This record gives sequence, C-alpha cells and structure tokens, in this order.
Amino acid sequence: MRGRLWFLLLGLLLAVVRMPGIAQESEPDARTVLQAALRAMGGENLKSITYSGTTGYVSAVGQNYAPSSDWPANQIVSYTRTVDYDAKSSKLDYTLRQGTGQGGPAGGGRDCAGAGGAGDRRECGTGARA
Repeated sequence: MRGRLWFLLLGLLLAVVRMPGIAQESEPDARTVLQAALRAMGGENLKSITYSGTTGYVSAVGQNYAPSSDWPANQIVSYTRTVDYDAKSSKLDYTLRQGTGQGGPAGGGRDCAGAGGAGDRRECGTGARA
C-alpha cells in the first residue's frame, strides 16, 4: 500500500511540474502551417493551375426511373479545368457521352456549340469572381 501511495504521489508531482511547460508550448497558427506547406511544394509563385481527366461519369442524384434502378449517368470523355488565381476566374471544358448503364439513358440539354441530341456533348463555361 505504501509503495502504491509513493508511486501515485510521484506521478502527481510529475504531472504538476509538466503542466506549466504544456501551457507555454503554443501550436502554430493555420496560416503558418499552410505557408510552410506551400513552400515545401514549391508553389509560392503559383499563378494558375490546370487539371484534366478522361474517365468518369456524371449523374443526377435522385433522378432514377425506378427505385430499384441506378441513377442515369453520362460518361465523361474529356474534362479540363483551368483556374487563374490572379484573374480570380476559372474555365471548365468537358465532353459527355450519353450513358447506357442500368440506370437508363441520361439526356437533355444542349452543348456549348448549340447542338443537342445523341452522341458526345461538349459543355463549357467560365466563372469569374469580382
């Protein structure tokens, strides 16, 4: 019993001695952490970014023809987005192919050239923020 009491007292003493050290150690703020990560990636002078892909699908959630079937989905044939940080704008350009999966065909809409109907459909748009 006496050994346990000394062990408990020693643990309590160490905890009390360590507490002021914990209170003085401050975590870096979010801005400092993000700036360090940006420097580590070499992105300090980043002006724009472009990313692209050629595989995927787009579907409308909740627009299935029957509760037991999947959502209709269009296949993504090509996708490119460019973000210009200086101009505070972005450009999106993608081409969809009408889906033929379990959810049935997904259709509607016109492409950015004004054409509609079957086959590949090209969508494009820009977004700017003042």
